[in-house]
Amino acid sequence: ENMLISMTESSNPKDNAEAERINNTLKNELLKDMIFTDINQVKEAIQKAIMFYNYERPHMSLKMRTPVEAATETGRFKRRWISYRERAIDSMNENLRIIKKATNDAGWKIFCNFALNPGRS
Repeated sequence: ENMLISMTESSNPKDNAEAERINNTLKNELLKDMIFTDINQVKEAIQKAIMFYNYERPHMSLKMRTPVEAATETGRFKRRWISYRERAIDSMNENLRIIKKATNDAGWKIFCNFALNPGRS
């Protein structure tokens, strides 16, 4: 069977960090040193590895819970790592809240118009 390599458009692994992390765990932890003789063995091993990863393997980043256990929580999850994306969004929202509080409605509308259409008056 012919296999095609699937990559992001830029071929940058940082574009899909979560998938890259899971692929690394599958290859280097769960399937390491396994030898397969046919595609059905590969499919079965991957299925078992994914079930183990999601239902049995505790994750340090999830406070030693499995992904299935962590998925039952609601609200924002306190992570053991820094999400720079979420930090930037929170900072932006806080800055907008401060600007909105400091301006009247007309000033807020002018600010929003400028922010959405920079270069236009």
